[in-house]
Amino acid sequence: MTDGIDITMQTLAQSKNGAAPKMLEKALRSSFYAVRHGAGKGLVALRGGKGICEIIRQYIPNDALTIEIIEENRDKFIPALKNAIQDSDAELSQNALNIAYARRFYELIPFLMTIFMDQSKEESKLNELERIIGKLQEKFTDALEERKNRRFLYGTVLPEIFNVITKALNDYHKNDPDLILLMLFRLFPYLTEEHSHLAGVLRNPAGKAYGTVYHLFLMKQDPAVYNLIFYLLNNANPPMLAATAFAKRSDIPFVSGFLKLLTEPVSEELKTNFASISKPDWLNHLPEVLPELDEQTQQGLVLLLGVLNTATAEITDGLQTVFHLGTGTGRTAALSALSHYAGERIDKLIWEACGDSAPKVQMEALRLLPQRNVPNVNVRLLQFAGNPNGEVRATVLELLPNFRFSKFAEGFDQMSEDQRRIMFKLVRAMDSETLDGLTEMLTTGDAAAKNKALQCVRYGNLTAVLEDAVCAVLTAGESPALRKEAAELLTGGQREASRNALVQAMHRDPDADVRAAAKMCLEKRPVVWKTVDTVS
Repeated sequence: MTDGIDITMQTLAQSKNGAAPKMLEKALRSSFYAVRHGAGKGLVALRGGKGICEIIRQYIPNDALTIEIIEENRDKFIPALKNAIQDSDAELSQNALNIAYARRFYELIPFLMTIFMDQSKEESKLNELERIIGKLQEKFTDALEERKNRRFLYGTVLPEIFNVITKALNDYHKNDPDLILLMLFRLFPYLTEEHSHLAGVLRNPAGKAYGTVYHLFLMKQDPAVYNLIFYLLNNANPPMLAATAFAKRSDIPFVSGFLKLLTEPVSEELKTNFASISKPDWLNHLPEVLPELDEQTQQGLVLLLGVLNTATAEITDGLQTVFHLGTGTGRTAALSALSHYAGERIDKLIWEACGDSAPKVQMEALRLLPQRNVPNVNVRLLQFAGNPNGEVRATVLELLPNFRFSKFAEGFDQMSEDQRRIMFKLVRAMDSETLDGLTEMLTTGDAAAKNKALQCVRYGNLTAVLEDAVCAVLTAGESPALRKEAAELLTGGQREASRNALVQAMHRDPDADVRAAAKMCLEKRPVVWKTVDTVS
């Protein structure tokens, strides 16, 4: 059936009957996919591009069939889109612009720039042209970054764009729109040797466009400007204009846009260039600026403070301001940066930060504390062993590895009874793997390991938590001493399974001391027993 419809539509496309195109246009609006598909192929086949113009006129965004027709016939759509964009029919022109952007017709960028510079269209049309050019250029730049279709983008589209920019700058007038220069700014990192002369626009004060370039660098709030200034300062021998703009601009959009680009590692070129730039004025007003900067931007600010050519006291003051007034990761980054500077004031700040309300800040401060000139560091760290936040406790344990349960078990025999009691309480509070470690020792360890584990159960009063494991020691035929210890501990048990084990031990254990311990335990146990299989 589909083949038959396609043949019918192709016949209509070839027909000399004047009504045939109208029938295809109507069929394109059909609710049946096969009819629409055949009509689309038929319209594409019409001579003179009139059929494609109708497809553009009836363009439905995100429609799978329309997208399929466009992608299968991109070369045929290019001239049709150019004609439609310049058509007096506003709807047709807008649809053509939407298709150019949605389907990434990058080869239309030079054409769009040319007709924009013509300036003969009404203001609303020029504004829409400028918007579409900007959005399409952003996607084009992304494609350049991703190195997609390199031969086509670098070999065809980019040179044509630079040719349009060159022509526009040769005929530049003071009141020309900013679009061409902003396009140059966005594509500046991709200048080829053939178009290297365009770089002179930023260095030649006598050039026709230099005054506008200077104004854009110092006043324009546009990512194209921020990105270019950052790019230039990240390269050796940048134009003086870039350094001037960075030092003089204090508007929040620029400060935020520039700092977001500043990430680790900072290039040596950027460090060298910053060393010769005077401190920007906005850094003198950090308490007012910081509320306007998000966490990512604050991290960039911390990096900037580390490479600026300014006094150490000013740097540390700035970092402390970020720590006290900043947010989230910005505060953490500032604290980390402060650790590179000596001084009692910074030692005190890091110690105070160990008790910060933000866990991430607290964790960073705890990691930095051992590096500072602070007495009794381990004792201070132990103060945070019982922190309610698991990540903070894990950080303390990371810094005090001797308080891991595995380390405690290894050194058990070298400690006195009192030391064991004290250390076990600390280990229990700090290491979340303590109970798992005890369970493993009680169920699979040798006699020495089980003895250590039973002592720890006593130190921590953990019978109710580890009742099954303790009961297993009583019933597994261990040494009399271990069975007796297990029986005594089960005084604190709550389950019927352990009571039954005690009854069996009282009557049948071959050792008199174990039988006596089991009997004493049963006398002390409450009458009511829990019959649940697990302890919460």
